[in-house]
Amino acid sequence: MCKNCFKSKSSAKHQKVPPPSIPVTSRFLPAPEPEPQLQWNKEEIERRIDSCEVELKQLIATTETSPLPLCAQRPGIRIYGKETARGFLMKSEWECPHSPEAVFAFIQNNTLRLTWDPNLAECRRVGEVNAQVRLLYECDNEKFVPCPRDFLYAGKTCSYNGDRLYVKVSVEIAAIPPIPGHVRAHLFVGGYHLRPTAPGTLVTLYSEMDFGGGTPNRLLVKASSTTLKAWIEAFNQGIARSGE
Repeated sequence: MCKNCFKSKSSAKHQKVPPPSIPVTSRFLPAPEPEPQLQWNKEEIERRIDSCEVELKQLIATTETSPLPLCAQRPGIRIYGKETARGFLMKSEWECPHSPEAVFAFIQNNTLRLTWDPNLAECRRVGEVNAQVRLLYECDNEKFVPCPRDFLYAGKTCSYNGDRLYVKVSVEIAAIPPIPGHVRAHLFVGGYHLRPTAPGTLVTLYSEMDFGGGTPNRLLVKASSTTLKAWIEAFNQGIARSGE
């Protein structure tokens, strides 16, 4: 055997072999921190929204046979209301030149709300209770109201005599208290009733609410009636833009 061959084999024998590489797997990486989950009483919220659905349907039937006192009227807009033991009951109705399907989809689309409603500073979905019920949070824009309020409620879609109905009622979640400078309003029963008409849809909005904050309910209703025409026009324009 030649010297060069012996040297080559000797060098190979003593050459350091690098250790095998260890594949990096997910078990060697830090686990992502779970997103915080809000806690609420699912059964209580379901009970409350189901009870509100029954009450709203009864309210629709009652006010159709025995109308509430008329508080304000504009062309194509009527606002009714009266004091109740719980607060103030309002019923507002107007013609919307869009189909009930378009209106129904629009009122459930919270991502669009801030693009057309200047009265709100925040509008977001908090979570879902089940396939039909979701939780939502809204707060007033401080620039447009002397005493801003916020709202935390459950919303549910259903039907009434073949018409579309969207039910709303206030709920309580300890992790979402009123924000500083705002008063938490309480909605006892509310929602939209959508009826098809030849021009489009007759939209009726119901709300029995305790506005809170010590402001007389009648003053709040009067202020609401003066701004409702602009709000409804923005509502209709928002639907038109959403379909473009």
